[in-house]
Amino acid sequence: MVHAALGYLATADATTMTAVERARCLRELEQADAVATAARTSVLGSFAAGQDYAEDGDYSPCSWLIHRTQVTKGTAADHTGWV
Repeated sequence: MVHAALGYLATADATTMTAVERARCLRELEQADAVATAARTSVLGSFAAGQDYAEDGDYSPCSWLIHRTQVTKGTAADHTGWV
């Protein structure tokens, strides 16, 4: 459901929204991002503590994120920084 909703918003024509609708959408996206950050931090913290990344031959959670999820080094560093 999350992917579907975000996919819809990514393809929606924001120029057809009113200013109020765009502002509400931005507020909701920021709140959703905050919840996603909290969830990612919780799971990634347990992943790191259990050294689960080693099962895939990686040497750190940051390395695992780069190699297994295709995020950039900066994004991986940001995500592990929250842990």
